Amino acid sequence: MALEEGTPVYAGDRQVGKISTVVADLSKDIFSGVAFRAHFMGPQRFAHADLIDHMSAAAVRLRCSPEEAENLEPYEG
Repeated sequence: MALEEGTPVYAGDRQVGKISTVVADLSKDIFSGVAFRAHFMGPQRFAHADLIDHMSAAAVRLRCSPEEAENLEPYEG
């Protein structure tokens, strides 16, 4: 399964953003997490792989509240 930029990210019952970057080292087959933005020009937030409850091509669901998702560490790539 390949996650793509623009895939919705949910926390609780609310969409908290869309994937802006999949953070991985493909040469070592290591998935670290996803960076997402709540708004087009908003800051990127990083959701570590351990925080992801479920992911599919249609959506990513986080193990946190929407408020916690909004306060995740910034991702600067």
